[in-house]
Amino acid sequence: MSLTEEVVDYLQETPLSGILTHFCDAFKVNFNDTGDTVFENPAGEVASRRSLLNLFSRFTLYVSEGNLVLSDSKNLLPRMTRIKYWLTSTMFDLAPFEPLARLILNNGSDIEVWQCLMHLVDTLEVMIKGLTDQPQKLAAASIYRRAAGPLDRAGKTMEELKELMRHELSGSVFMNVKGFWKKYFEKPKWSRQCRALSKEYKARSGEEKLKFPEDPSEADVWRWMKAVEEEIIKSSVNTLTKSAKEKGKLARSRFMHSIEATQCHTLAKGQIEGGQTDRQLDYFIKRSNLPNDDGHHWRDVLVVGELTKLPTSAFLDKFLQLCVYMSEVFLAQPLRHFVHGFILFGTQLQLWIFDRSGPYCESIIDVRGSQEKLVHVLAAYMMMSDKEHGVDSHIRYEGDEMIIKMKVPGSNVMQEFSLDSKPLICQSALVSRGTTVYCSSDKKYVVKFSWKICGKTSEVELLKIAKDVVGMAKLIGWRDLVQTSTLRKGLIFTHRMVKCTRPAEKALTTPVVLIGNSVQYLKKSTSKAESRKRKSESEQAGDIIESVSKRTRSGTKEVPRSVPVVEIRSQPTGIVIETEKIISGNESLHIPKIPQRRSSRIEDLRMSQSVGGKRKIQEDVDFNDRLKRVHVSSHTEEVTIGENDGPSSSLGSESNHTSTTEKSEESMMSFTSDFVPSGYKIERAECVDIRKRQQAAVAISPVGKPISDFNTPLEVIIGLCDALKAHRSLFIDAKILHRDISVNNILLKICDDPKDYGGILIDLDLATLFKDGKAEGKLETMTGTMQFMALEILKNSFTVPGTVVSHSYRHDLESFFYVLVWICIRYGWPDNKSPHLDFLRKWYSGTAEEIYNNKKLQMKPEEFEKEVYERISPTFKVAQNLVLKIWKILFRKGEDITMGITFDPDTLYGPIMMAFEKAILKLKSI
Repeated sequence: MSLTEEVVDYLQETPLSGILTHFCDAFKVNFNDTGDTVFENPAGEVASRRSLLNLFSRFTLYVSEGNLVLSDSKNLLPRMTRIKYWLTSTMFDLAPFEPLARLILNNGSDIEVWQCLMHLVDTLEVMIKGLTDQPQKLAAASIYRRAAGPLDRAGKTMEELKELMRHELSGSVFMNVKGFWKKYFEKPKWSRQCRALSKEYKARSGEEKLKFPEDPSEADVWRWMKAVEEEIIKSSVNTLTKSAKEKGKLARSRFMHSIEATQCHTLAKGQIEGGQTDRQLDYFIKRSNLPNDDGHHWRDVLVVGELTKLPTSAFLDKFLQLCVYMSEVFLAQPLRHFVHGFILFGTQLQLWIFDRSGPYCESIIDVRGSQEKLVHVLAAYMMMSDKEHGVDSHIRYEGDEMIIKMKVPGSNVMQEFSLDSKPLICQSALVSRGTTVYCSSDKKYVVKFSWKICGKTSEVELLKIAKDVVGMAKLIGWRDLVQTSTLRKGLIFTHRMVKCTRPAEKALTTPVVLIGNSVQYLKKSTSKAESRKRKSESEQAGDIIESVSKRTRSGTKEVPRSVPVVEIRSQPTGIVIETEKIISGNESLHIPKIPQRRSSRIEDLRMSQSVGGKRKIQEDVDFNDRLKRVHVSSHTEEVTIGENDGPSSSLGSESNHTSTTEKSEESMMSFTSDFVPSGYKIERAECVDIRKRQQAAVAISPVGKPISDFNTPLEVIIGLCDALKAHRSLFIDAKILHRDISVNNILLKICDDPKDYGGILIDLDLATLFKDGKAEGKLETMTGTMQFMALEILKNSFTVPGTVVSHSYRHDLESFFYVLVWICIRYGWPDNKSPHLDFLRKWYSGTAEEIYNNKKLQMKPEEFEKEVYERISPTFKVAQNLVLKIWKILFRKGEDITMGITFDPDTLYGPIMMAFEKAILKLKSI
């Protein structure tokens, strides 16, 4: 409901005082301290939920009673009613209620409370939808699990895509990463030039064009950014470069770095091409030699920015929106190593890097008082090289072709491979292996780029071992490219930096492992009562410092909780801020005191900013305002907390910078209690190691087509039979178990004559090698593509520890069966529109346990015929007997189903291959 004059008048005539007073009184009955225990203390959860449910019920009644007066309440009332019934039936999360509850306890005005309530309604609706539509538990504990279903995101709304991102990025987001500013904005050669430009801006900041807007709307900030580009960055660089050239001293000039890029934005959807959905971008940077009219393309985007007037309390919403834009960049530029991005919340700047392992960011930078650091950032973006923008430097483009040099078998000389620049296959997930496949210009081979996992036998080595396996793709070239450890070198990640993107869900994992190293901090000592460990308010409110995921990706190892950088605890008399000072590197934390803002006069709030239909709260009533900014300073020697003191935006003198950065990391981290300032103590935070990946290119032949592009059922059956034979030889002769049988990993040979029909088995990324009868990796790990995963492998993810089974050849054979069934049900219908998509969706949506139960029920003798057999399409009716025969071989044992393995693999391979051969002979005779 919008904050209209009608609403303001009604609130003045019918104040909320009765509801608010009742909540405060009920709260005081259960809690003595209004600041500490309501949300942090687990023992108080029941009483807290009771109070919050009662509060929401009273608000719902208030809206109901105002139904004849508040014309917009026809929409609001049913929404709140649905939420109320949901709250009564579940142990709901307390975090979304904290802003509203604390606002009431701190005597917020009726207008502030009403706006916060509207924001809560929006938040709860999204949360309820997410919990209803998405799995409540992880469908796997393994990092090897493939995406559980089609990832086509075209046509989805922004809100739907944000919800996808919340789950896709879970455990992969790091905030306040140490060393970020130094690595990306201080160490490059052009940083001195950026500092000089910032100083020039400071000297000219009083000019009308260069004044930063007092009310930083998106349009005004954009105009200011373009003015800085034209008046400061380009003008100064061009003048100084020309001067240096005239003097013949360009090589020694401080201003030798030219401006290679320019700032752009779009004014309407559809002005940027190449995406899955039309988008409107607030800010992006592309090369200045490209056309700069109304037509842009995602393949040209170098940096993405998000401009908003909203406070940092809207962080998660704006961050997820930035993630959606970044996924478009990686989809249009699938070989990008990383992409720079930022969000500007009015005057609060947050710098981001996105790579295939996840996003990570610098601490918030306050540019309210001075904008030199923002000017530094903008200039840096425009001076960065392709490599500094994360563009793959190993690829050379010539017209519509891509050229890459790779190693070839039997030679030490690298050869050039020419590829079509348009990929055949491109993975749409942002955090993933980024698998992208290109076809050669002569159509004789394909090259697959992906971010492989380090520390195991590579796909290249496995292909070499399997070179004599008939029906397997053949290796013709390869090259190992950049590693994630190289891209993130110089950065410090600790498990307390992990940002939770799914705060309403309890089952969270992180793709990180503790590496035994730690970073030392100076933590301000407090009294015994004040030193109790508890989450900060911003963790509960979903702000920029979030709770740490409690388990590693394996789901079994408990991650110890570290002391957070900032702990904020509300007290009846005010807010107590505890600060820590990091000793690693040359950085310290600055946290400003938080000004109190309260207004009790409704007349003063009539001009409050209206909230739209899909509102996002725009008042600084959140507790994120009390956290304010956490900023990294270039001065290690001081921690400052002042009334109006934000992070220093000045760049500091070069001498200070140089002397600080020259200090070795070892000396900064090695100190004794003799050097600990009075009132501080030494604390440690565990470092984490991001799972090591390496981008690799693998060229294989022959070129095949997706199995879904079949011409006849016979072509599919022959293709599956050839792939099955290759799988047997791979396992028995080469001692390699594939472990990822899916429709994507079985290709059909491209041919014109049916006599040449055949299949190719590809992709050994997840395969495991057996040495001396023992598997190289953990066979208990849940591995594969969800909809084709065997029942016992699904069961591994939720079964009691100690009763899991190892991945075997029998599970891959079961996956072959599911591929056959999938094709028979999914394809072969008029207009290619299967009426059973909902049935197939049960194979990959929901929790692993739900998928297991659904699929197991379908495989039971009494259910198989009506659940599976009768759903086969008209085109594949000729394969019904084959489906039934393989089902009996794999599952049928009396009146129940069996899922076990046999000692001799051929007791299963033999009958299944025989069933395929008979089906092929029958189809050829028709």
